[in-house]
Amino acid sequence: LFYVARPVILLGFLATIGALLINFEFMPRARTAYKAILADAVQTNPLSFIVPRTFVRDFPNMVVYVEEKEGAELRDIWFWRLDDENRVVESGRAESGEVTFDENEASLSVILREVSAEARTEKDPEDFSKVRGTSTVGEVPLTFAVDDLFSQQKRRVKYKSMTLTQLATERDRLQAAGDRATGMKVSLAISEKASTAVAVLAFAIIAVPLGIRVSRTETSANLGVSLVLVMGYYFLTIVVSWLEAKPDWRPDLLMWLPAILFMSLGVWLFSRVERT
Repeated sequence: LFYVARPVILLGFLATIGALLINFEFMPRARTAYKAILADAVQTNPLSFIVPRTFVRDFPNMVVYVEEKEGAELRDIWFWRLDDENRVVESGRAESGEVTFDENEASLSVILREVSAEARTEKDPEDFSKVRGTSTVGEVPLTFAVDDLFSQQKRRVKYKSMTLTQLATERDRLQAAGDRATGMKVSLAISEKASTAVAVLAFAIIAVPLGIRVSRTETSANLGVSLVLVMGYYFLTIVVSWLEAKPDWRPDLLMWLPAILFMSLGVWLFSRVERT
């Protein structure tokens, strides 16, 4: 069986190497380049800062979503105001709005019309039983300095947009500063990228014995088994990611558990097929 499976395992091994390069180098560099190009375009034409049907996360402590945009006119606007911990403290919707740019002040203004909003308690915004109530306002003006918008973009670099070298440097810096909780988030990001790549090889190993045990004519069974395995893997990774705020649980090591489990499953299936 091993000789039959060698091409598949070799392909899975090469795919794992490719996934590592993509996760740690190519994808972060592509994201950084995309954001740089987008920033240049927005600085040239500030009104293009708001893109329809896209969550705009570059406003300080605010996320905005616009369903339609025609020139400077906006329609069906959703917004979420965040606290310093990125928790939603206020959310709302506006029927329409307008975005303008003041060249003299170098500021971007968004005027929201027919606004209905819901406020939460700032001490515990995640407790929905303590919602302070809803309000309706005819017009709400929002003004943002362009320099603040781009300094916000440069300051907030997500770990997914960092290369392996940048992640390792950031982790060492945080550990030296004694910030164990944030350092664990960086370690978790490294483990997530690496384990996701290794999972490619794990699924390749599982595919061979499953392909032998499940007849090719049973396409619905093949599809069902594949979906269950993939969803099971990602469910486990999501569960581990919930522990990022608990460094004592070592979520950076637990992130490897799904890949190890599926690799072990593949080896076990191999041994069963060989015995039969």
